[in-house]
Amino acid sequence: ALSDLKALQHDLVEGFLELDGTYDPQIETLLFQGRPCSGYQSFYEAYCENLESLGIQTNVMNLLSYFQIHLGRKSESFAYLDRSTFPSIIGTFMKGLHPVINASSTLGYQAQVMNNIININLTKSISLASKARNTILAVFVVCLILVSLLIWMRILKRIREVRNDFKKVLQVLPPKLVLSSFLLKQLLNKAAGMDQNREK
Repeated sequence: ALSDLKALQHDLVEGFLELDGTYDPQIETLLFQGRPCSGYQSFYEAYCENLESLGIQTNVMNLLSYFQIHLGRKSESFAYLDRSTFPSIIGTFMKGLHPVINASSTLGYQAQVMNNIININLTKSISLASKARNTILAVFVVCLILVSLLIWMRILKRIREVRNDFKKVLQVLPPKLVLSSFLLKQLLNKAAGMDQNREK
């Protein structure tokens, strides 16, 4: 159990580090400085005040160290305990238990507060990521529209060039040949119709 507490302390110190090597200010306060007992919910405020009256700091790291020390002492006292009588076992177990209960309850409340802070920060991160995604999508759509317009402008320009080339070919051909071919006559009528519509 002692090694688990040490591992937990290490995981808390490492796990809450931000990418820039700092801590969220509220998490840092809970881990290393401790919040004033007056900021706790009324049910947990009494536990916190009891700890402070015993001179125990109420930050998470200090309370975990307190548990380590207390477990170490209990382990030593059980090693030399007369285990033949049940009352001596219970008496040893109950000795100094009140501050441990206070510390346990205070740590439970602090875990709830840290969980709420993490939830709020996670919600903000998701919201920012969603806004960034929407911005990227909008920029992509605008770029796609611009590229499509440019492609269509090039296609229309090419169609106009082909039509002009066709008109030039018709001017070179003798009129008798153009009028004798049904397809050439149709194309000539269409080209003339487009020109008339554009002039209107």
